[in-house]
Amino acid sequence: MHRRTGRPSPVRLWPEIGLLLLLFSYLKVTAFVQQEFRVRPKDVNAREGTNVTLNCEINDVIGDVQWTKDGLALGYAAEIPGHPRHSMVIDSGNGVYNLLVRNVTIMDDAQYQCQVTPGPVPGSKPIRSSARLTVLTPPLSVEFVNQSPDSELEVQENHEVTIECVARNSKPPARIVWFRSRTEINPEQRVDNVNEETVGTTNLKLYTARSRIKVTATSRDDREMFRCEAHHEALSDPLSSSIRIRVLYPPGVPHIEGYTEGENLEKGQQVVLRCVSKVGNPPTQLTWFRNDEMILNEYRTTEKVSESTYRFTANVSDNNARFRCEAKNSISPVPQYADVVLSVSYGSSQVIIKGPTEAKPGDVINLSCKTDRSNPPSTIKWMVAGEPEKNSTSSVVAGPQSSWITISNVSFVIPNGQRLVVVTCQAVSDSGSEKVITSHSINILYPPGAPIIIDHSSGNPIPSGNIHKISCLSTGGHPLGKIQWFKNDKKIRSTITTTDNAVTADLSFVVNYTDNDATYKCEVTHPALEIPLMATQNLKVLFMPEHLTIKQDPVHLKPGAQGTITCEAASSYPAVKMSWWHEGAHVKEGINSYTKPGLYGGKLSTIQLTFNVTPEVDGKVYMCQATNIPLLKNMHKDVSLNVYNKPTFDSLPNLMTYTEGDNIFVTLQAKGRPSQITYKWFKNNKPLYTFHNRRIRDSMVNITGALRDDAGNYTCEASNTEGSSTFWFVILVKHRATITNTSIGVVVTEGEDAQLWCKIDGLPLGPEHISWTRPHFFFDKRTSILLENSTSYLTIINATKFDSGYFFCVVNNGIGNESSHGVLLIVQHKPEILKVGNESKTAGNAGMQAKLHCRAAGAPVIRFSWKREGSNITSVSEKYIVEERQLNETFYESTLTIREVDQYNYGDYECTASNDLGRTTSVNRLTVFSHPDPPFSFQLVNATHDELTVSWSPGFDGGDPITYRIRYRPVDKPTYRYDDVGNETRHTIVGLRPDTTYLLNIMARNRYGDSSYMSQSLKVTMEKENLHHKSNSNSEKSATVAEGTHIVFIFLGLIVGISILVSIFLVTYCIHRRRNVTKQMNNDNNDSSSKTPTIEMYAPNTYNGGYEENLSSISAKSETYSNVSPDYNDDQQPKSAEQSYLIEQIDYPFINECDHPLQQHVQYGGGMSLSSDHSVPQQHYIQENTNDRRNIDNRMFHQQPPSGLQMTSRAVPLPPVLRNRPPPAVPPPMVKCNFYSPSSPPPPPDVTVFSSQNFLTTFAHKPDETEGHLV
Repeated sequence: MHRRTGRPSPVRLWPEIGLLLLLFSYLKVTAFVQQEFRVRPKDVNAREGTNVTLNCEINDVIGDVQWTKDGLALGYAAEIPGHPRHSMVIDSGNGVYNLLVRNVTIMDDAQYQCQVTPGPVPGSKPIRSSARLTVLTPPLSVEFVNQSPDSELEVQENHEVTIECVARNSKPPARIVWFRSRTEINPEQRVDNVNEETVGTTNLKLYTARSRIKVTATSRDDREMFRCEAHHEALSDPLSSSIRIRVLYPPGVPHIEGYTEGENLEKGQQVVLRCVSKVGNPPTQLTWFRNDEMILNEYRTTEKVSESTYRFTANVSDNNARFRCEAKNSISPVPQYADVVLSVSYGSSQVIIKGPTEAKPGDVINLSCKTDRSNPPSTIKWMVAGEPEKNSTSSVVAGPQSSWITISNVSFVIPNGQRLVVVTCQAVSDSGSEKVITSHSINILYPPGAPIIIDHSSGNPIPSGNIHKISCLSTGGHPLGKIQWFKNDKKIRSTITTTDNAVTADLSFVVNYTDNDATYKCEVTHPALEIPLMATQNLKVLFMPEHLTIKQDPVHLKPGAQGTITCEAASSYPAVKMSWWHEGAHVKEGINSYTKPGLYGGKLSTIQLTFNVTPEVDGKVYMCQATNIPLLKNMHKDVSLNVYNKPTFDSLPNLMTYTEGDNIFVTLQAKGRPSQITYKWFKNNKPLYTFHNRRIRDSMVNITGALRDDAGNYTCEASNTEGSSTFWFVILVKHRATITNTSIGVVVTEGEDAQLWCKIDGLPLGPEHISWTRPHFFFDKRTSILLENSTSYLTIINATKFDSGYFFCVVNNGIGNESSHGVLLIVQHKPEILKVGNESKTAGNAGMQAKLHCRAAGAPVIRFSWKREGSNITSVSEKYIVEERQLNETFYESTLTIREVDQYNYGDYECTASNDLGRTTSVNRLTVFSHPDPPFSFQLVNATHDELTVSWSPGFDGGDPITYRIRYRPVDKPTYRYDDVGNETRHTIVGLRPDTTYLLNIMARNRYGDSSYMSQSLKVTMEKENLHHKSNSNSEKSATVAEGTHIVFIFLGLIVGISILVSIFLVTYCIHRRRNVTKQMNNDNNDSSSKTPTIEMYAPNTYNGGYEENLSSISAKSETYSNVSPDYNDDQQPKSAEQSYLIEQIDYPFINECDHPLQQHVQYGGGMSLSSDHSVPQQHYIQENTNDRRNIDNRMFHQQPPSGLQMTSRAVPLPPVLRNRPPPAVPPPMVKCNFYSPSSPPPPPDVTVFSSQNFLTTFAHKPDETEGHLV
């Protein structure tokens, strides 16, 4: 069924249609009204720092308006992001969109554009309009190119100078204006240019304006100021820079005032010369010169002229002198000058007469007189014997510096009867004011008389060394004659004595050999004599030879030849008597003597001795004697005969023995001719020199602190010109025997022979100095030792695995300490797993990491495998990690790491070690944390009379750090004392009684509980006390002690009585208490046999450095205590062989530290005896009762470990510290030890049974010291 809808009436729609048509027509009309600029942006110039508005107003704006800067859109918002100084001032209703730029900078210089986007109305178009914002940038400065501000520019006169001014970095370009002084100038030769430059990285373009002018300098430009100004519209005042011009020009030609050429000056007249010159720029310098030598450099300058004045007194030297004045400055190429030549008048200053000063009567004398220079010439006048002499001639010659010299000659005859004639010469100047006169004397000569020699001796020969006097006399003459003595025509000095009419010359001298036959001459000279007068005398002098000279022929005497020695005496008077002497005896055989003339009138005497040369002649001394009989004097000289032969050595031993460290001093003395002997040293045929501790000097060798290398064959070679000889000897240096090399890692299989060797250096060295050692090894018939070529060989026949390890080669030759070195022997065999007591179990809690270790010894290389419940374990899974390493040549280790232990990981793990020769398997158990196992290897280290030291090896620690408790008591006492020890494995017990036997035992404890005591107690007997050292002090105090002895005895009696009463009471109480306890136990046993026995707790009686337990209370304790703790009785009561056994000495395997520096080993074999460096008392181990409940945790048999291994437990500490026990340390180095530890002997049957654990929460037993004691 359809419903019919009615159609609306057209009339009713008219109003709506009309409204639509009206709206449509309005929209159509407005779409065609285009938006346009009412105010367009205009270009703006602005200074930096001002605010600028760029106007933009739009009519009918329908689009969005924004500004751009050099094409970069600034956005439509009023505040423009990124441009804090730019913003739009918007009045959208009026179409105003102005751009405001505040604090304009040069960065704002750009092309700005106002942009309007099209509106939403169709047909609307975008419009835009641009304007330029020019930021006016003034120049920073204006400056002259290549000139500093306010400087001076120097230029020579009439030269052209260029001045350039620059104004940089402005916009628009600056305008440059030039000024001379204060007047603006615009020279024709001006060049201006503008350069556009980009500033820095901003790409801003600025302008640099340059202006250059040229100026031709004249004198009127001097000191003028030129200024350059930069004008810019951004500047309120122009920038300027100034420069001053200095015009340089030379000085004028000078002239001299104060003297006219040709004018004569008088000597001594004051003269003033003034030099004047027109001033120059720079100022003129005036300098005076006299004959080209500068004499004055002082001047005065005014604006117009420069002048200099020179004042002086005219002198002779100024005549014809040239005075010059020079004018110059810095630009003068050649100085300007003016000069004058002076003329000075003066007379002669002196006259000189030349001619003879002596004459004989009647001689004609010629004299000459010469004046000094003068101007004009001087006139000469003569006077002879006081009378004017006109018989003279004069002449004038030119002198230096325009002067004149006058010369005059005169002649006259010497008159008779006079002894002296005086002649004078006078020089007179032209003006007559200056006169100079000099005189000349002439002596008239008369000859003296002949000389006479006066001898003060008797005329006999004079012995040499005496004083002799002679005189010579001459009389008369004018003047007196001069006397001179001569010896053999050589002048000698004498003493002259003069009287009125005579002169005497005396000689006094010491006579020597040169005076023999010498001629002494006295000579008289006089001007009146042409030939001197003379007299002579000869002397005879007795004198000895000056020396004796001995010559040998031949020079080098050699055996078998004939030799001659000649002795020659120097000249003597008379001849001496010559003779030869030997050892005090006069030699007469083979003598030949003679004489011949000698010096100074003497005789040369010679004597010769001829002999046959034999070796016996060498070293003999002969004496030559010369005798002067008149003088009764002798002269001697010795000669030693040297027979030339090659060197020979004294006899010395050929073998010298020293010990290392000794000082060796060897001197070999060789004899030979010539005695200059050269020594050379050789060692083992090689040259030997001074070095280090060895010093060699000639025939001596000195060795300080001899070393073994100093031993050898020494040779000394002595040589001279006649040949050479050698001497050899051997030096042996005894030194400590040391091992220099050994065999390394000798590997053999079982049953083969093994040979070990060590090479030795030492002296002496023999089989008795060498030994091979090894602890607990018997060197029987299987071994042999051989020394060959300093090498010792040890041969082991049919080697076994127990022979593996280090054998020590020991050498000791008695010098120094012994030397020892281990030599390794490896005997290959199948692996043997080394079990350490605390390694059979490993503790680890759930969620932690645990490490199990397996060590094995063997050769060749060992490989490991792990199994768990029959399945192989590998490192592939995330649960396990298996690591292997080789600890030394025969010792290997494998570590199994179990990650995040859970309950399924506890149990046994099987480790298998295998190599090419076999395999071995062991089991390691992983358990939870628990109480520790008892320690083992409890032994005595040292003991004295009152203290002892014990040591032990730790057992399994249950996974927690452990401490120890030691109990001890005398064997005859029931009471134990206890010492608590930390985690040390060594302890010293003090305060013990001498000569007493003690029983000792030890237990371990940790936070989970205590272990049982060891099944064996240690029995030690203390030493007796040495009372000898107390005897003196006791004797001194004996009197005092005796006085108080009776008091002590009374006091002790009271104590003993009281003790007996208390003991009776305690025994009665204990018996009664024991009966009650026994009864109670019987009732409990009847009730249930499965119940745990009642353990009654007792506290210790006392504590005084340890715990004490009184065993006398056993009778009052329960029977349970007796059954559980039978070891208390074991220490006191004898047992049958089946129940206990006494071990006098239990031998535990041990390993001492080894001095081998490299190897670390554990080894098999060895003896079962305990060795120590100390003497200790006998010790015993007592087997404890194995049924003791406190030993129940020790019933699992533990293999004894090698003591060389570090006995530390491997348990992991409790959480939250999740760490694992590290593996036991690698065995320390060993000395004289084997690689392997032998298997322990089979344990007793009653300790091999595993017992159930105590299921208390701490997995621990109660402490032993509290068991059986009721508090």
